[in-house]
Amino acid sequence: MNYIKCRKMLKSMKNSPKSCEDLKNRLEELEDLKKKFRDYIKENITNSASLGRFEVALNIISDKLINLIKEVKNQSEDTRANTEEVTATMQQMLDVIEERTKGIDNILTQIEIIDKSNKNNQDEKQLEQEKQGKVLL
Repeated sequence: MNYIKCRKMLKSMKNSPKSCEDLKNRLEELEDLKKKFRDYIKENITNSASLGRFEVALNIISDKLINLIKEVKNQSEDTRANTEEVTATMQQMLDVIEERTKGIDNILTQIEIIDKSNKNNQDEKQLEQEKQGKVLL
């Protein structure tokens, strides 16, 4: 019931002016409460809509984070595979270097043996030449 209908009803009731005034005040309070309630409902609907938009935004961000995590995981796996491949290649290179170093060590050892042998031969030749020189004198 609105205020005008209530006012007409009150006039027809022939109540004392004090009780009409009280009723009028009560009706005004009721109208104020109704207005506040409408404002509260509007605010509640607005907040609910905002929460919905916020939830959608969170879902979008969550999906993007999940995709980013998958991408980082794939890159990590690729990096690990590359590291293993590089490590294996480096090990092969170290093995080849070790073999070649052993070969060079062998060559150096042979050169030392040949050098000693040459020195011994030169020493023996010199001794023989000295003996021959003494014999000729």
